Amino acid sequence: MASQSNRIVVTVKWRGEEHAIHVPEHVSLLDFKVELAQITGVPVEKQLLIGLRANMLKEKKDLASESGILLHTVLGKVNKVTLMGESIRDAEMQLKPSEEELASVVN
Repeated sequence: MASQSNRIVVTVKWRGEEHAIHVPEHVSLLDFKVELAQITGVPVEKQLLIGLRANMLKEKKDLASESGILLHTVLGKVNKVTLMGESIRDAEMQLKPSEEELASVVN
């Protein structure tokens, strides 16, 4: 197992809450997004991370290229990003009819 010195802490703000994510120093951007998906429920392909160095990402917009980008190379000085995206749970809740809607269909 990697020691703490080989790990970085990235603070991710999502929905007004901050999450301290501990990841290996040389984790890829794609692997980091997979970790975020497990924590937040926001699918990797729906995630928008604000606060990364955009110039490193401009030419690499597909998920396959994100596996070759090391997270620490695109993080800012404070290791803090904001996650934008809707979780799968939220999307499912929007699709689920309310009790009122069901009652109006029955009546």
